Amino acid sequence: MRWLLLTIALGTAFLPHAADARAADRPRQTTVVTLRGGAFTPARVTVRAGDTIVWSNADDRDHTVTAASGAFDSGTIRPGGTFAWRATKPGDYAYGCSLRPRMRGVVSVQ
Repeated sequence: MRWLLLTIALGTAFLPHAADARAADRPRQTTVVTLRGGAFTPARVTVRAGDTIVWSNADDRDHTVTAASGAFDSGTIRPGGTFAWRATKPGDYAYGCSLRPRMRGVVSVQ
């Protein structure tokens, strides 16, 4: 009976590590947000830590992608240009275009 309890205790001690390993083995995803017509589409995206968000400027004018927290800042993205950010820390990241203040979005990292 002691052997069985010891086996169960040791086996469950490694379960959280196994879950972390499975999460680490999960392929990273890329989510695309399009900048067009004065809007981010979609305006809200939810991703997992380790995923990448790519903003693609399909508009005929310059834009930026600037996080309110300072977590990321694309600088000027010219028409046809892109900006990529790898999300590493969970949380909600509100962002906007510093050239067009009505353009706003949120990245939610889980």
